[in-house]
Amino acid sequence: MTSIETKLNEALDTIKFYERINTELKTEIHRLRLRDAQTQLEERISKLPEAAQERLRKIFPSTDIAGLKYAVKVEQRGAQ
Repeated sequence: MTSIETKLNEALDTIKFYERINTELKTEIHRLRLRDAQTQLEERISKLPEAAQERLRKIFPSTDIAGLKYAVKVEQRGAQ
């Protein structure tokens, strides 16, 4: 027979394991959503004139998705 203390420690270890897995999955989901947003923006940027593409890539070299998304919309309006 195992003691209550042993069962408690095993349960706590199991909880820690699942919390670690949960954290890793949340991180992976965030990374995939970010990559999806970047891919969609790249598709939108590729439809713009060459000058606008270069300007946007120079202004937004990092992962500022919200700012880049707005800038793409502005460029699309200007191109029409």
